[in-house]
Amino acid sequence: MALAFYEIYGWARGNVEGSPHDALRHAYQVIHAQQDLHMFHEARVQHWFLPHHLVVEFWDVFYGTVHFAGPILGLIILWRRCPERYRFWRNAFAWMLLLALIGFAIYPLTPPRLLPHRFGFVDTSTVIGGMGPFTEDPKHAANLYAAMPSLHIGWSTWVTFALLPVLRRW
Repeated sequence: MALAFYEIYGWARGNVEGSPHDALRHAYQVIHAQQDLHMFHEARVQHWFLPHHLVVEFWDVFYGTVHFAGPILGLIILWRRCPERYRFWRNAFAWMLLLALIGFAIYPLTPPRLLPHRFGFVDTSTVIGGMGPFTEDPKHAANLYAAMPSLHIGWSTWVTFALLPVLRRW
């Protein structure tokens, strides 16, 4: 059931893509808010690591794989070792995906890697590589403007809360 729901989510995510104009306008809003809060430092931090291609490539691969592997592994562990927790955390995961789809539809957002060059970001997946199809063309993504809410953060938080009590003994 979880796999079927994720497949439906993947299809829906690819079909709720907002307009590039709205996504860029929303990105400018986020950037201005970060600048007002003196929190807009990502491009500078990224530039510290750009000369270290192996480090960047490692983190690009990590970012693109662990994001998917963590929840899958988490669901398998819960299903096999803690079935009484599985149903709750599977449903929580499904609700998180549904809420993210609503967020993607209402507030499409251009990710930093696709912003105009004047912001100083480098799309490391195309410049350095390491992300399979993204290395050739970032447009292979199912939804280029599904940058917020960040499911990389959401899924890793879900894995932590779902598995911490189960794996604490390990």
